[in-house]
Amino acid sequence: MTARELFPVVRGVLEIGHRLTEAPSDLLVQTAFAHDLAAQTGFQEAIGLADIAHTLMLARLGRMRPETAAELLGALLDLQETGEPRELDPALGDVVTNREARLAGKTGAVGHLGAGRARREAITTGFVLVLRKNVLRLAEALCAMIAQMAELSAAHRSTVFPEYTYLQTAQPTTFGHYLSGFAFPAERDLQRLRAFYVRLNRCPAGCGSSNGSRLSQDRQMLADLLGFDGMAEHARDAMWQADLPIELASCLVMIAVNVSRLAEDLMVFATHEFALLELADRHCRASKIMPQKKNPFALSYLRSLANHLLGVQTAIAASGRTPSGQMDNRIESYRELPAAIERVTAGVALMTEILGGLQLNEINCRATLAASFALATDLAEGLVELGAADFREAHRVTARLVRTLSSSGRRLDEADTRLIEDIAMAELGRPVNLRDEMLPALTDVDAAIRARTTIGGAAPERVLEAVAALRDRVAGHENWTRGAESRIDAAEAGLLAAARKLAGGG
Repeated sequence: MTARELFPVVRGVLEIGHRLTEAPSDLLVQTAFAHDLAAQTGFQEAIGLADIAHTLMLARLGRMRPETAAELLGALLDLQETGEPRELDPALGDVVTNREARLAGKTGAVGHLGAGRARREAITTGFVLVLRKNVLRLAEALCAMIAQMAELSAAHRSTVFPEYTYLQTAQPTTFGHYLSGFAFPAERDLQRLRAFYVRLNRCPAGCGSSNGSRLSQDRQMLADLLGFDGMAEHARDAMWQADLPIELASCLVMIAVNVSRLAEDLMVFATHEFALLELADRHCRASKIMPQKKNPFALSYLRSLANHLLGVQTAIAASGRTPSGQMDNRIESYRELPAAIERVTAGVALMTEILGGLQLNEINCRATLAASFALATDLAEGLVELGAADFREAHRVTARLVRTLSSSGRRLDEADTRLIEDIAMAELGRPVNLRDEMLPALTDVDAAIRARTTIGGAAPERVLEAVAALRDRVAGHENWTRGAESRIDAAEAGLLAAARKLAGGG
């Protein structure tokens, strides 16, 4: 049905025949109206809560007769709770005017919903209500991922693993220490989300258009009814703020990038050339042409997710830098942010699942370290500990040793003290007095890891300290998340109960 065929309904909800004399064109409906509506479709239930809170406030302030308030609340509750089809028609405008059209068929009291209230207020309030629940679900997913990382880090606190820089073998570490290095940034992501939630969970309702209304409203009552921690302080800011969508997009990018960095590493480590670990088959995809392939599709997806979020962040920042008070400030945020939070939440859950299915190949990890010169730094530091040289001198001796051994196809554990002393004489003009019994301890992988006892180091006891800190912090975040969700659930239940009571439903 075209907008013109819907004219009788459109006339009422789009205010046709007053300031405007004709219905929107079919092309406008199919483009701008449809695009605008698609961005708001997921806010219907949340806007319903905002409408119920607004009606309760008006009733309690005596701005509506009790019987009118009861009738309107009955229609709102029916729309909220019956589960009737929620398909929206762009010919009827945005989500607010679509709801108005449906409510108009139930009660003539629908006009009270607009008292001192722009459609933008209802949509903005619904948007914030949706975002805050999504943020809490994302926080829960991050808690679960960090807990999985902590569990694996503890289990692999002594599992030898090569550390890489520039994709070249650098030093020996453990898989537990390596993995916990991703858990701490993820915990910082949780800190950022919590700080953002404080700024997000402020009620924008009761602001009129953007500067209040001569019709008295109780903004604190609205905040309490909807379970907010307080009110957005400035009416115009509440309606048009651009910084919070940009901040949330930035939080999502940081989370996605952190997950992507781990996914990139695991993708490399799972190759035949590295063969340090293997993904579970359930996280891979077979090739339709190459029978031998086991493609790490889950990891590739997580990388693409980070790329997508970078685009979302740019779009939201660009839309926010337009002149204030413009609808295009908000459309990108309405459309992109709820979907982006859901995708990042699912991506974090996917990484948690991937980690649970990993199989390490410690034999290959040890072989990689043995075939490389990853213990060269330990040898140089051992010379410093002996007091035979300062570090720059020890570095020169060890670097010359590596070059000599490498050119003849030998490994570091094939060096002997005579060769080292010859190089020391050539480089320093003096011996370093390294005895034969000292050398094995300086070229032993497990000894090198045990020696890394500095705070944050790879020694098993330090990894367990890091794990304990992570578990303690995650427990705090989980308590916060549960508390915030409980307050929202209690407020929503209380709001609906109060509405049912006033509507005469008990």
